[in-house]
Amino acid sequence: MKKLLIILLLIVGCVYADTIKYYRYKPIEDISGKTSMMPIQEEINGEYLGIYNKKVFVRMGNGKVNEMGCENVIIIIKDDLSSVEWSCSEETYTPKTLTEADIKKLQKRPIVGGICLAIGGGLLIKDLDSEEDYEIRKDNLKIAYGFIILGGILVALGI
Repeated sequence: MKKLLIILLLIVGCVYADTIKYYRYKPIEDISGKTSMMPIQEEINGEYLGIYNKKVFVRMGNGKVNEMGCENVIIIIKDDLSSVEWSCSEETYTPKTLTEADIKKLQKRPIVGGICLAIGGGLLIKDLDSEEDYEIRKDNLKIAYGFIILGGILVALGI
């Protein structure tokens, strides 16, 4: 019974989705070793949102927004099987301030850089109340500032 319900939901979910047929280019190497791009026709199902900045936006079944180059799109078919007229020069989609795809690209987690910053800060705090010799404190400060500089560079690089 559960299997039948799942199959029915999948069928109904696919029936009411828009279909976008597009070309994805795959690099291939010929006999002489020369690499060229071979177009492969693919299709995705989801809710067609529109065109923005020469990209076609589609909301997938899981809620994520997918984008593809407008020039690669062959045809857009709505759920009622009618074709959508579109032009890459027209912008029919107004995304949020940042598109969901852009946010994903920006959300890198610079863990290594953050750890270096934390170590450098910890060494500086530890050295505040230290009663050690001046030369030892000077070396500790160089190490702490080195960690902070390294951490800042790594965070800027997104590492």
